Amino acid sequence: MGSLTVRLPNSTHEQLKRLASREGVSINQLVLTAVAEKVSALRTAQFIEGLAKPVSREEFEAALAQVPDADPDPWDVWTRAHGAAEEEEPGKAVPAGSPQDRSGGPRRGAGARRRSGLRQLGPGANKRA
Repeated sequence: MGSLTVRLPNSTHEQLKRLASREGVSINQLVLTAVAEKVSALRTAQFIEGLAKPVSREEFEAALAQVPDADPDPWDVWTRAHGAAEEEEPGKAVPAGSPQDRSGGPRRGAGARRRSGLRQLGPGANKRA
């Protein structure tokens, strides 16, 4: 195990003493834990930055092509209560929970937020409003 000598301002040293005492550990253990947490945070940030590398349009299109084409779940459909456009046929009865349901019931999921500005014309037929 290596050793490290660090010069600290007196106020920081006093804070370390109080914190270590309150935590029931030595100053060395408190500093070791703090350094380990910081190193872990920096390594995690570096890892995440590596995941966010730029991709080409071709790579993006290839990944997007792997997403299945499916109708959204009933709870993940944009409704009039959330700003969607009116139905194409006003007054037409619509089954509760169907993609055209505008009851304003609970809606969850990021998909509803992503479809802002879209209106539902029929099952799977989202078009820009």
